[in-house]
Amino acid sequence: MEIFIHLPCNNPMTYPHMSVKCPFYMKIFPSEKLMLKTSLSRAKVLERLHRRTISPDGLSADFENSLFEGHVSQDSFLIRSSVTENKMFLPEIQGKLNESPNGTEITVMMKHTDSISKFMMLWMAGVTLGIIVIVMAGFFAGGSKTAILIPSIILGTGIGFINAGFNSESKKAKEKLTRILDAEIKW
Repeated sequence: MEIFIHLPCNNPMTYPHMSVKCPFYMKIFPSEKLMLKTSLSRAKVLERLHRRTISPDGLSADFENSLFEGHVSQDSFLIRSSVTENKMFLPEIQGKLNESPNGTEITVMMKHTDSISKFMMLWMAGVTLGIIVIVMAGFFAGGSKTAILIPSIILGTGIGFINAGFNSESKKAKEKLTRILDAEIKW
C-alpha cells in the first residue's frame, strides 16, 4: 500500500525509472524498488551473499564480517542489515537474481518489516482518531478549533521520522549491496 503526502516543491526532480516529473513527497509507509547490475555470475553473487549473511539461527561461515542476516536461496534472498543493537528503521531487503549475458541483474525491493508497518498503522489510527475527536469537539461541543494542531503535528512528525529513518538505513543497505556485489544501480 502506498500513500503519498505531496509537499510543495519549486524544483521538481525527475526519477530515472519514471517518465514524469515528480515533486518531493513522503510515503506514509516508505519502500524502494531498484535494479542492480553486476558483471559477476549468478553463482558468484550467491557465494558473496552467503558469505556476508548470517542465517536467523546465527550460523555463518564468517560471523565477524557478516553484513546481513536472513536467507539466501538459489534465485532470491530475504535479508536485512546485521546490527548489534535493535534499530527500528532497518529495511527488509527482498531480491531476485536474473542471469544476463553480461552478468547478473538483481531486482531489489526494500520496505519496513511487517511488524513495523502494523505498529505504524495502529499508531497512526490512534492519532487520526484523536484528530477526529478534537474536530468533533470543536464543532459540536464548542471546544477549541486550534487544538487540532497538536495531534496533526504529532502525525506529521511521526511520518517524517519514519521516512528519514527508512531513507537513511536504505541508503546504507544499498551501499553495502553495491560494494559486496561490485554492482551499479541501474534504476
